[in-house]
Amino acid sequence: PRAEGQDHRGFTRGRRIRRHHRHGTPGCRTPHPGKAGHEGSPEDFAPGDNTERFDLTIVRDKINLEEQAASLRFETLETPVHGSSEEEEPQTRELKLAVLELPSFYGGRSTEDRQSSRDLRNLLEQVKNEKADGLLLDLSRNGGGLLNGAIDIAGYFIDDGGVVAVKSTDDSVRVMEDPDRATVFEGPMVILTSRISASASEIVAGAMKDYGRAVLVGDDHTFGKGTVQTMHPLPEGLGALKVTTALFFRPGGNSTQHAGVDADVVIPSVLSVRDIGEMHHDYSMPGAEIKAFGGVPAEKKAVKSRALQWQSFDGEHVEALQKRSADRVAASEEFAEIQEEANEVTEKDGVIYLADLLEDDEEEAEEAEEEAGAADEKTEANTDGNGEKDSSKTAETDGGTSSDDETPESTETAKADSEEEGDEEDEPSPQQREALRILADHVVLLKSS
Repeated sequence: PRAEGQDHRGFTRGRRIRRHHRHGTPGCRTPHPGKAGHEGSPEDFAPGDNTERFDLTIVRDKINLEEQAASLRFETLETPVHGSSEEEEPQTRELKLAVLELPSFYGGRSTEDRQSSRDLRNLLEQVKNEKADGLLLDLSRNGGGLLNGAIDIAGYFIDDGGVVAVKSTDDSVRVMEDPDRATVFEGPMVILTSRISASASEIVAGAMKDYGRAVLVGDDHTFGKGTVQTMHPLPEGLGALKVTTALFFRPGGNSTQHAGVDADVVIPSVLSVRDIGEMHHDYSMPGAEIKAFGGVPAEKKAVKSRALQWQSFDGEHVEALQKRSADRVAASEEFAEIQEEANEVTEKDGVIYLADLLEDDEEEAEEAEEEAGAADEKTEANTDGNGEKDSSKTAETDGGTSSDDETPESTETAKADSEEEGDEEDEPSPQQREALRILADHVVLLKSS
């Protein structure tokens, strides 16, 4: 349904901001660039093939870098022990799994600046000290960052070897290797990626896949950003020209450009039906291939430490993970809703209707009103007919009865509401929860083999 009087023209993927300013949000004029709370207005926005001007207010805010930093948590998961006979009662095993989220490969030019590689090493030491059974490295929101940081982090999971190769326009190939022979984490690992995992995150994911160090799960493929650009300044007032000068290659010889890195186990998501990635861009550079460089030079092949040798897994192992994941997804109401939403996106051919967004806002507003009404009813239930608090329902505290302004019940309710809102924000995605289950299967199957 579409609301009356609303513009129903869709915003296609060809939308564009036509004017870019050096400071601030692209297409926005801001009186005080970089200051939180100041507003800006777009110069020009073109939906589809038609150009129209309209006002849109954008309010600046500061970015909390802590929210963009690597984070670690532990999950305990009961998982079936596969291989027991059908006559026996199903056996389960409790696993302690680490979830390490890395939103970007951040860092400054100075060694004193905060670096993602340093943060991750410290977190991996915690994983080791906690004796976690396995690690889920979440790169599903990671759009890239510092190349050296990605190389360092990939090196934490292997003893030695090339992580990425850079091929320049003169056809010369430079292999960038793990700078540290130490392996920080030696346990089973799963990497969660998505179609927005790009650039440096594809380098890490691709290297771990080629060395058989981790199982990749998530969207069917990553973004496919495998090029290196150089900025060349133009005459004053004309800006700069960005020129592609090199391609990134995985240890197996394939470029991450265009096709990205394929997942071993695909987990359904709405992103998988959207035109996201280099392959959907006009004039995108095709991928390429070079000779595998896992052994460059030959005597320095990338190896796993002795502790890693037992983790070797083959195609049958991956097929088993795929089957178990597919069975869970097929039985999941949550993934059924995701598939329904994906089908709707497919039917609309990637077009977003403003009326649909407005309808979603109205539904959210109605839900908020219902929740507020329920809270009001609960408050009224604690008052008498004259609108005064019922003293019989006032609980005792250590210091006596509570004040008229705030009862323990209202305090606990507010606290619970606040905690519930925080829990919703921290709630893992369905894809991450399924990735954890895949990791549990991975650990059990490795142990049983």
